[in-house]
Amino acid sequence: MTELLEGGHSELERLQLDQDRMKLFRNYRKNSGRFCLSGLGLAFFLHMQASDFATLTDALYSSERIWLLPSHGLFFILVGGCISGVAGVSFLLALLVKRAAACDYEKSLTLCSQAFLPFSLGCVNLLQFNTFLASITHFSYVITIDLAASIFIFSTVAVVISYATLLWPALGSTIRNISQCFNWSNKFQRRILLGFLFIISFTLYSLVGRYLPGLNGDEPHYLLIMQSILNDHDLDINNNYINKDYNAYIAGVLDRHVTIGRDETRYSTHPVGLAFLLAPAYYCGGYGGVVRLLNVLAAILSVQLFLLGMVIIRRLGWSLFLWFLVSFAPPILPYSAKVFPELPAALITVFVYRVIRYQKSLTVKMVFIIGLCLSILPWLQQRFIILSVLLAVYFVLLHWRQWHKCLWFLMPYLFSAMSLGLFYFVLYGDPLPSAPYTSIKMHSVWSLDILIRHGLWGLLFDQEFGLLIYAPVFLFIISGFWFKAQKDRLGSIFVFLLILSVYIPSAGFTLKWWGSWAPMGRYMVVLIPFLYELVAYVLARSLHSYLKWTLGLILWITMQFTIYLVQHYDLWIGAANGRSKLLSSLSVTVDLPQYFPSLVLADQHSYMILAVWIVFMIALNYGCVCSTQEEPSHPAPGSASQAREDSGFSRFLGEGSPDFPGHVFIRWSLLVLLTFFLLTTAGHFSQFFSHSYKSSSDFWLAAKRTLKDRGVIWSEMSHQGMDTPLLEYTYQTKRSAAGDGGSPSYLVSGPYITLPAGLYRAVYTIKLLDNSGHQVVAHLEVCTKRGHIKLASRTVHQSDFKNGETQQDFSLYFQLDQPTPNIETRVMAAHNVDFEIVTITVGTTEALRHKWRGRRLERLGFYAQALREYQAISIPESPYLTIVYHDKALLFAKLGRFNEAIENWQLYYTHHPHDRNAAQCLGELLIKFGDRDKGIELLRSLHSEPPP
Repeated sequence: MTELLEGGHSELERLQLDQDRMKLFRNYRKNSGRFCLSGLGLAFFLHMQASDFATLTDALYSSERIWLLPSHGLFFILVGGCISGVAGVSFLLALLVKRAAACDYEKSLTLCSQAFLPFSLGCVNLLQFNTFLASITHFSYVITIDLAASIFIFSTVAVVISYATLLWPALGSTIRNISQCFNWSNKFQRRILLGFLFIISFTLYSLVGRYLPGLNGDEPHYLLIMQSILNDHDLDINNNYINKDYNAYIAGVLDRHVTIGRDETRYSTHPVGLAFLLAPAYYCGGYGGVVRLLNVLAAILSVQLFLLGMVIIRRLGWSLFLWFLVSFAPPILPYSAKVFPELPAALITVFVYRVIRYQKSLTVKMVFIIGLCLSILPWLQQRFIILSVLLAVYFVLLHWRQWHKCLWFLMPYLFSAMSLGLFYFVLYGDPLPSAPYTSIKMHSVWSLDILIRHGLWGLLFDQEFGLLIYAPVFLFIISGFWFKAQKDRLGSIFVFLLILSVYIPSAGFTLKWWGSWAPMGRYMVVLIPFLYELVAYVLARSLHSYLKWTLGLILWITMQFTIYLVQHYDLWIGAANGRSKLLSSLSVTVDLPQYFPSLVLADQHSYMILAVWIVFMIALNYGCVCSTQEEPSHPAPGSASQAREDSGFSRFLGEGSPDFPGHVFIRWSLLVLLTFFLLTTAGHFSQFFSHSYKSSSDFWLAAKRTLKDRGVIWSEMSHQGMDTPLLEYTYQTKRSAAGDGGSPSYLVSGPYITLPAGLYRAVYTIKLLDNSGHQVVAHLEVCTKRGHIKLASRTVHQSDFKNGETQQDFSLYFQLDQPTPNIETRVMAAHNVDFEIVTITVGTTEALRHKWRGRRLERLGFYAQALREYQAISIPESPYLTIVYHDKALLFAKLGRFNEAIENWQLYYTHHPHDRNAAQCLGELLIKFGDRDKGIELLRSLHSEPPP
């Protein structure tokens, strides 16, 4: 019996030992698989960045690109080295993790292998070699070319965070302890922090202001009102326009923005509140003094936003995160130095709203101050009147029991309202705020059609002026409104009404709902406090790790956009042509604007893209609502909240997984990549249904066959590079110059647009009042880098106007070998005659596009394909394009088609009889393959005549 027991016991020990061995083997097998996957992804990251690629077309975008991946063993050596490196580092760090985490070596090695998993994202580089994916979306090329560096940086950060968590288990508690060292209830510490934030904000706004475009849109008109107040002590600005007082801060001739008073006096179209507010700064320092005061106001606005976020979030770290993300990004950053009423209005709004809603005890003095501040809003802009009324009603509803405070609050506000009505009545004979517009026969400045078709979604999603494109943190406003409604139903209703009070009038504004010649998001600046509050409600909750990574991604995107905008100051102002200048300048692999809605010139494609982005925003907020908790502490196991957490969306995200160091980041990355894939695919198919695609070119097929014969691995790219859209920028200048004999001066400059590589034509439409004579009218030029690089120029004389016409187009052709920012079309008036610049158009044509593509193909050695592009230009549309005969003659000669070469040389020589090189080539070809006598005669005449 004892022997049986001993035999059974030894059998159980043997089975247990076998199970332990199998478990250990499975662990090592899994760890080896993680090492291989991480090392392979890291190898792809490094190799794809170092490998050469062949660009087949090199046209508008480098989107027909072939990677030259040699078949030698260097790549396999790199793969082996990366796998060995990952494994070696994991084995070494496992010893440290074993001591830090107080676990066995096998467990620590498993954790270290999981920590390297974010590098496995490098395997997405293989997607571009999938023919099916390449045919339906540009997704794989964007993530492997344009976003490869960003993905690698995010993966490295995830690895570092994972190891920091493993080696320093108390990292989270240490960070919390450091943040808790600051006592918000300590008045002295709080003031030190607020002063520090103010200094940082003012310094950055002052520095960034130097990289913003100069006066634009309505800014000089506001400054002109200040001049009239300070110099003339009146509001009649007609004499200021006549005397060109604005030349103190802007050159040229300024369009008149005037209304007609009851006594035929010309007043400004713009409200006078901003001018009176900034007039002391203009008196002290001119335009520079105004900018410095705006920097101060922007810094105070930044501090007020931080206070608003802090009272909701109650955590210093997330409050500083939101403050930094909103304060130093569009739209607040560009308007920190722009003379528009939106920034002062936003400052008043956030101060009044924060005090009304979140300050517990209000003294009579504070009540009077916020009433006084609120009374300024209607004077800044008419569209702020409803906003101020709703804020006043909100205050009365919250404090109606304390009637004496309501009286002190309403006293300055009602006095301001009556003064404003009296002001309009004295000037226009009408006390209504619409009096300035009705005086110039503008009886309606709001349109329901514009609201529905353009502005309703355009203020948020338009690729040129939409808020969410440049400040994506506000994508969470829907979930923020949901969380606010659960805590403060009355407050959420008023926030919704306050947003609508400005949003609806702005979205239906007939005089350019996007804000005209101004940086993006102009009309949304005053609404930033309310949107900021909604996002703060999201950050006040216990955030899922997925949301934290998403916020980190939003921070990365916002800062990249902001830095790029600061570096390229011409991109702040939209062209209102349906294409974002920022996205166009960032388009390297694909045409990025096609994936974003354009509501300025809305069409079917834009509405389909808009629907995709709306669905994406709703899905993002749904995930936010489902994956956040009210309390930061974890719920008890088995509780109702724990059941909600372990179900549905949260279970899919896998927050409770023990493999947090690497797996959470991998799942989050796959979700982001899947979302990006769906967005790009939807954009691709919406464009497919809206526009017809051309078939594959013979050039592409031939090039692919050639590279296949060479044994090169290729990735099929789209044909966006060959089938580039026609670009055209047209803007009305209406600038006129007088023939007063003054010194030459620039009449038109700008518009500082960014153009991709190609051939372009600038067309100047000039209207001349007197074309009798031969005097110089103007000097036209196309330049970049503030005129240091001139691309094309010509001088226009009176005699250039044919057949006695008084209006004529003058064209300048120029070539860009690479994407070039800050393109200007300048006009320097000679002031000899009276003339007007009607319009200026910059763009390309079908003929220029064929010419450019043919030239690029010729440089790559594809002569037959280049010749087909040149032959597509049947009849040159201008003398400039007659050079195509020269190019065709050279290509025909290279291809051995000498009769066609002679014919094209003759056509070219007819248009350019003084080109001695063309005559030399034509004569030599005639002697060898044509009329020998004619060729000899041409060469003799060429050598007998002196050069012209």
